[in-house]
Amino acid sequence: MSTYAATIKVTEYPPHLKHKVIFETFEKLASSEAMLIVNDHDPKPLHYQFNSMYPSNTHGNI
Repeated sequence: MSTYAATIKVTEYPPHLKHKVIFETFEKLASSEAMLIVNDHDPKPLHYQFNSMYPSNTHGNI
């Protein structure tokens, strides 16, 4: 997918807001939309958190 409904540059947010912004943006997406997350560290913890919070959703390339 090359078109995103939202792009989040996580590096622009202080640590305590990063996941909050990601999940708030995710929850605003329509089921056919995607978002791009630009980050500078390992995304596995975020991937695990998505799986925990939204087990029935597919999350693409996290």
